[in-house]
Amino acid sequence: MIRTGIEPEKSLSVHQQQGFRRTVIYSVLYVDDEEFLLDIAKRFLEKDGRMAVTTLTSAHAALARIQEESFDAIISDYQMLDMDGITLLKEVRSRVPDLPFILFTHRGRDEVARAAFKNGADFYIQKGGDPTVQFAELAQAIRLAVGYRRVKQALRESEDRMCRAHRQISLAAAITRHDIINEVTTIQGYLGRAEKEESCPETKKYFRKIRSAAKAIRDHAGFSRIFERAGFEDPQWLDVITVLEQQPVPDGILIDADLPKIEIFADPLLGKVFFNLLDNAARHGGCVHTVRFSGTESPDGFLIRVADDGSGISDDRKERIFDRGFGRNTGMGLFLVREILAITGISIRENGEAGGGASFEIVIPRGRYRIRHPDRISSESLPDHHPVSGLQVVTDGDPPPDPKRFSAS
Repeated sequence: MIRTGIEPEKSLSVHQQQGFRRTVIYSVLYVDDEEFLLDIAKRFLEKDGRMAVTTLTSAHAALARIQEESFDAIISDYQMLDMDGITLLKEVRSRVPDLPFILFTHRGRDEVARAAFKNGADFYIQKGGDPTVQFAELAQAIRLAVGYRRVKQALRESEDRMCRAHRQISLAAAITRHDIINEVTTIQGYLGRAEKEESCPETKKYFRKIRSAAKAIRDHAGFSRIFERAGFEDPQWLDVITVLEQQPVPDGILIDADLPKIEIFADPLLGKVFFNLLDNAARHGGCVHTVRFSGTESPDGFLIRVADDGSGISDDRKERIFDRGFGRNTGMGLFLVREILAITGISIRENGEAGGGASFEIVIPRGRYRIRHPDRISSESLPDHHPVSGLQVVTDGDPPPDPKRFSAS
């Protein structure tokens, strides 16, 4: 007689069986060519009514069964007559890649454990010892593996729902934006004709206000197109210099860059950050001639400073400039800058002095940047006649950027 340490259970009444079926939350397939062990494991695992265990003595039968029935997890012996447990694991993974698989075996060799985990087993448990402890460990492994799978499935489903919702919202927004722009274009067309036919100066003043309002509506529609993309694509490692070089430079402004060869983990819309900072300097900085990009490591991480030689920003406006709708024009540019950077935990602040030019400080936390080359890109290495000091750099045989993109007017 085999001593198991587990008392045989009495037969369940019809009422108990119905309650058992209602409370089952784990459906398990156990494959082993030792029938007595299948019976013992089934009795123990089903004891609290939370697991339903199907037992089979053939690995081939198990493969056929998972094609017909859905299980939350598979337990398998290693050494069986028709197929070993590692081969069964490989076959299961080819059919149901994420189905939790637990290898439960007498074999204690390291190579078996390594092969199990190499091929995707969730747990490896060795038979033997106190049966109560052993089957409790097995039950815990099932709960952990199934729970982890369910969390992953819930996350995937949630992501799918979010993607579908985003697509629907984006489609609705695109249609609405298209219709708004068409209507605004119609308004501007009729307004142009009315202005030509109207001679009253007072009426023409109202026409100018209407035209300004129509332009603001068009600008807001354009902003919404950009903003709805923020955070939708996965963040990427982006080369700051490359992104900066791709931005159009406002007429009359020279860019001076003194940056290391740095990559930061940011939203793909990082280019909009630099574009809006340059546009902000041109529109609101007064008489701006130069915008300087510099960078240095600090206790907070890496700091990129974007400073201009314009009129600066007063202390009472330093935080408000990032609020949606604040300021002249659309009031959206710096709001968009902060929102794009915040997606990956990057912050921005204005730290210049009124009358001494604006100075925006972008703080990239540690772990969100990597410096590819220790040598700094400095304007000192460039010829004096170069239109954009600091950006014309040849590193590791890379061709220099097109200087025409950065020439000052």
